[in-house]
Amino acid sequence: ERFSATFPHAMVLKTVTITAEEQESVSVPVPDASAAATVSTPLPTLVPGNYTLAWKANGEDGHEMGGTVRFMVH
Repeated sequence: ERFSATFPHAMVLKTVTITAEEQESVSVPVPDASAAATVSTPLPTLVPGNYTLAWKANGEDGHEMGGTVRFMVH
């Protein structure tokens, strides 16, 4: 229902993209928010399957972090 990430310092979530197996990527709208140690955004309703979620966030000093999370919806 929601993607959340917790960092050791304040970050601003910039992009979230979800890709289902053998499907095109879908960008998830990320609401404007102030920098925070925990960032999150709601996810669209997902049908059962395997997914990869890619995210990017910026620190207040301008550095960028990113990562991927793989998960399954039953």
